[in-house]
Amino acid sequence: MATQLFETTAPMPAKPRVQIDLVGDELILRWRRVTWGPLLFLMLWLTGWSAGCGVMFYKLLTEFEWFMLLFSVPFFTAWFVVAGLVIYMLFGRQCLVLGRHSLQATTQALITISDREVPIDEVELAQVDENLTHQENGPPTRQWMISINTLGSPVEFAKGIDEAEAEWLAETINVCLNRMAPDRAAMTSRDAVRKRDAESRDLDEGFSGEPIEDELDDQQHDVEERSHRAVVFVPSRDRWERPSDSSWQLSREGRALVFINRGRWSLAAILGSLFICLFWNGIVSVFVLQLFEDFQWFLAIFLIPFEVIGLVILFALLAALTAPAWGSRYTFRLGRIEHRWWCPLFGRTKQFDFDRLDRIELAQGGTSNKVSNPPIKFSTTQTSTGEYRLALIDTSNTTLLEIDSLTKGESLWIADTLMCELPGMFDRDR
Repeated sequence: MATQLFETTAPMPAKPRVQIDLVGDELILRWRRVTWGPLLFLMLWLTGWSAGCGVMFYKLLTEFEWFMLLFSVPFFTAWFVVAGLVIYMLFGRQCLVLGRHSLQATTQALITISDREVPIDEVELAQVDENLTHQENGPPTRQWMISINTLGSPVEFAKGIDEAEAEWLAETINVCLNRMAPDRAAMTSRDAVRKRDAESRDLDEGFSGEPIEDELDDQQHDVEERSHRAVVFVPSRDRWERPSDSSWQLSREGRALVFINRGRWSLAAILGSLFICLFWNGIVSVFVLQLFEDFQWFLAIFLIPFEVIGLVILFALLAALTAPAWGSRYTFRLGRIEHRWWCPLFGRTKQFDFDRLDRIELAQGGTSNKVSNPPIKFSTTQTSTGEYRLALIDTSNTTLLEIDSLTKGESLWIADTLMCELPGMFDRDR
């Protein structure tokens, strides 16, 4: 029977599926999940599929034909995908190492698939999260997991864990976090914001034009409402830093501030788009080859939508391969903001002229209107999952510019940098 390392209110399972060890000043968590039913089915399917692919491969070596090559592409593609799934289901495992200086999350399956290290100052708290998979017929399936909120993207761990064990594990991680790094910057900033919220409540009520509700009968409704409404950013003495996993970079051109965001290669995006491209276009190419050998108007017209979809999928693959060549740039000067977006063959620049800005608003998810709704006070106690957007509001209460697809830490860092280093852009200090 496993030994409980920390005292928690959630009961420890009799046989936890997560292996947990405390080595020196590091908490090490290991997770491996093998679902034998789907695994045995895929292995049986792969056996028969391999025999068929072997026959086609032998045919290509002995009697090469373009038709056979194009015909076999979807079959070979499916073989590699299913073989990869079998290897991951057999050997896939996660390791989470929590120390005094960093949180390291590693995923392996014979080779290292992902390895991320988050400075401890950027780690907030762990919470139980769920992943719903909707099915065409029947109720959705629910999988529980641990989501560790950071100022950047959240760290997900132990997908498929039992709910009771997830609650105990999340509390264990939080107890360890608070013991190893009680004064980490992410939590210190949260406490500072809570104190500032209490001190400036009267000012915010007058500014927003409506009182801020402290308690609602339906707390879930309150969370959803606040997560989609615009909120005002107010700088503090402690500056927000750029998250470690952010792709945004800051540079200076004289007195101007320049924020640049370039794309990054994603192995999942490249492999996913490559599989879909080979599978779909491999099937379509068989019929296109038939057109060259025996042209028929009906078949030519019938294939047009499938060929268009194939070109779109090919474009998605090229976009994934050329991701670093895509990007956007925001240049902030007194009285003017320039936004430039570019891709390998095209670029566009747009300018926004203004006298003064009134405030910066932040929101999680959703879209905003051109005329800003009454904002509420920003609180960093919201979870960092999902996308954030940052809106610059001018003195006529109109949204001048929006920057979306940000993490929580990125939105706070950009807003803090603008208000602290370019205070002349704003009509009054917020």
